[in-house]
Order: sequence, then structure tokens, then C-alpha cells
Amino acid sequence: MKNVQQAIGLLGYKNISHMVLTLSVFDVLKKSNRSTFDRRAFWIHSIASAIMSVKIAKACLYRSEDDVFTAGLLHDIGKVFMDGFLHEFFDKIIDHAQENGQSFHATERALFDVDHSMIGEWVARSWTFPLLVTAVIKHHHQEQQERRGLVFSSDVAVDFVRLADVMVRREGYGTNGDGKEFVTTISPELFQRLPISETDVYALLENLKNDVENSEILLDLVTKG
Repeated sequence: MKNVQQAIGLLGYKNISHMVLTLSVFDVLKKSNRSTFDRRAFWIHSIASAIMSVKIAKACLYRSEDDVFTAGLLHDIGKVFMDGFLHEFFDKIIDHAQENGQSFHATERALFDVDHSMIGEWVARSWTFPLLVTAVIKHHHQEQQERRGLVFSSDVAVDFVRLADVMVRREGYGTNGDGKEFVTTISPELFQRLPISETDVYALLENLKNDVENSEILLDLVTKG
């Protein structure tokens, strides 16, 4: 019970409600019966990204931490849709990324004309997600100068989630479909926009393991409830 209380204290009731809602969304987007993709490991990646995004946002004195948490949690929702409804397409990307030691995103861009960010944006628009969350889903693999089309396209929250996504992948929290041999890199452009340094960001990782473990306990309660 103490760990559950710690998880509630860490995330706050509003973010927990977002987490439960997101679980419901993911449940609607059920995975294919043939899927071998580890949804739990994917959830760990998503939760770690959400928590790390908020840590970065707080360090940058950003105003809308709740939206940042939700955006971090949902940034890869396009992959969930692909796993459930475009499974052969999804499997081909996963297999190719593993065989060639590539990222999921680079692989899908090499193989097809559509990627999970584009699909995720469609899901977000269809289900009327908050505009900031939609912008993060759409742009989380793009440099600032490439982003356009939404009121929040240039918002620095996109950079928070981009950076958090890279950091949690580097630290091995869950999986997002990248090949096991792929090594993520941080774009120097990120630190030109953020009022923190790479050293600062690594310092923010200090308590992430405990935070994610506490969130996993809550995740187990929610999914088994």
C-alpha cells in the first residue's frame, strides 16, 4: 500500500486519471492476435517518457505540466493503432528494425510513405485530443524548423517529449520497437531551445527508476482491476 501511495503522490490524481483514460484508449486499440509486440514493455516506455517529460518541463519552468504528462504518455499512440489494425505493416517494420539495428521511425520512413506520427495525429484529431498533445504526437520526431500546421507546432513542450523519449530509450526503460542494436542520439538543436544543459538532464534521471517502479505498481492495479 505504501508504494501505491507513493505512486499517487508522484503522479497526482489528475495524471492518474489521464493514465487510466489512456489505458482505456489502448484497450480500444487492441493488439492483433498474432502480435508478439510486448505491450507492457511499451507501456513502461510510455510512462517513463511521461514522467521524464514532466521533470524536464519543471526544470524549464513550463506552465502546463499535466498536458506534458499526457503528451509523453501518448506520443507513440500511432504504434498502438498500427499493431492492432495494420499488423502486417507493423510487423515488417519491427522485423526490419531488429535485423538492421535501426530505429523504428527510420525504418518505417525507409519502407513506407506513412509513419506512426502521421497515424497518431489522425487518431488524436479523430478523438479530439488536446491540441498540445496532438502537436507532440505529430512532431516528436521533427526538428523545430520542420514543424507546422498546428497552433502548438512550435511549442517547446514538443522538445520536452522528444528529449524525454531519447533519454528513456538510452536508459533502457521498456521498448518502443527500435532494433536492439540501435543507439539513440540527442540532437544538439534541442539544447539550443531549452534553458537546461545535457548535464542537467542526466541529473533529472537520478530518481527516474524509483518513479517508474512506483508507477508500474499502479499500472498493475489498474490493469488487473
